[in-house]
Amino acid sequence: MDSLGYEAETGSNSNEIVAYNCIYHHLAEKHPEVCEFDIAFLESASKKSVTHTECIVRGGHCCRFSIGK
Repeated sequence: MDSLGYEAETGSNSNEIVAYNCIYHHLAEKHPEVCEFDIAFLESASKKSVTHTECIVRGGHCCRFSIGK
């Protein structure tokens, strides 16, 4: 995700990804459904369910994704 501009890292545990930059920020402000792109990408890459637990556009400090086991 870093190469796409997300400024992402593994969170406090290995089942979490934290992105400090939202590459869709201006678009997502009007169309929050674009966040589904990130969820679908992470689910496809991990073959696990993903929950979007924190969102920059909704006032969070980052976009935080919890990867299912």
